[in-house]
Amino acid sequence: VSLQIITILYIFLFGVFMTIVAAVLRALGSLGSSVRGASRIMIIPALWVVFDYLRSLGFIGYPWGMAGISQYENLPLIQVSSLTGVWGVSLIVLYANCVLAWVVINILSKSEGEKIGFKQFLPAMVYAGIYTFVIIGGVLSIGAERSRRDEGNTVKIALIQQNTDPRKNDYSEGLRILRSLTDRAMKAEPDLVV
Repeated sequence: VSLQIITILYIFLFGVFMTIVAAVLRALGSLGSSVRGASRIMIIPALWVVFDYLRSLGFIGYPWGMAGISQYENLPLIQVSSLTGVWGVSLIVLYANCVLAWVVINILSKSEGEKIGFKQFLPAMVYAGIYTFVIIGGVLSIGAERSRRDEGNTVKIALIQQNTDPRKNDYSEGLRILRSLTDRAMKAEPDLVV
């Protein structure tokens, strides 16, 4: 299956997903005050994560374009992925965006002289608490891993990838490159070569 077809299919599925999200939000709005306000903020991130999970399954399941992947440089945050996978990181990122939108909309929708109350910032405070908890857990996890490394319990692994197209080159050419790369990697005395 070509990348172009997968991309077109993804865009179509995302359109279907957003239609479903809009319908769910509309239905929740008609339910009255039982599902209103700040509690509705979690619906979009939760449904989005479900969508990302479902689109990562099957023969066309690629992990491209997931919100959690954008945080690859935020090491303390991505430690939560050891428990939740990329979907937990995506939920945190998407929840942050929804909270920010909630706060901005509430501030902009206030009329002149109307005070901004505690309720408008409650979702932001809840998010700040969740984010702080995840970051502290990530920092502790990284610290624990570093202390294990300092004890000398490490394994040195060499990963070899020749990056050649087997359909364009002869097999013996790819094997020659692999042997050359492996010989270079062996100079670092790895415990395992993959």
